[in-house]
Amino acid sequence: MKYTMTDADTLARMADLGRWNARWYHGAHRTVLSIANQFGKQPQYVADVLAVTSPRVAVTRNIRATRFYFQCGALPTDLIRTTHLALDHYERTGEIRGPKTSRFAKCLMLDEEPVVLDVWMSKALKVPQSWFGTKSGYAAGEEQIRRAASLCGLPPAQTQAAIWAYAVGADKRNAPLFEDIG
Repeated sequence: MKYTMTDADTLARMADLGRWNARWYHGAHRTVLSIANQFGKQPQYVADVLAVTSPRVAVTRNIRATRFYFQCGALPTDLIRTTHLALDHYERTGEIRGPKTSRFAKCLMLDEEPVVLDVWMSKALKVPQSWFGTKSGYAAGEEQIRRAASLCGLPPAQTQAAIWAYAVGADKRNAPLFEDIG
């Protein structure tokens, strides 16, 4: 199915309004380094676990679940079943399945090219989140964010982070800063 997404000009305006959050992944990376140091783990491993445990949880819960995992050797039991399965798969194979989580891990390590598309980005793009579960849907959403990035002069990951903050704020919520919770 084809959807009419939010146009790049509108997304660029959203990014300008959320620009205060454009460097969100830089704060997130500091949290990755803090957790890596606390538990004697490699930063990439911490970023991968944070990414794999991120679906359907708030940022603060994601960080707590990751810390719990490194402290106890298991995930909290209240995380969804698919997260447990995804982490088991990652631990066995080193593979992160899914475009959102694999790109999130890269962004957590300060790669500014990937575009992370989650529920908030589906709201900004005005498409169902399930559409990002298809290769063509994810690619189309990613390309639209890249167009907006070109218009506002930010790298794609920073543009996505700024739009994400705008979308969260438009829902009358506060976009969490990693510095506040890391």
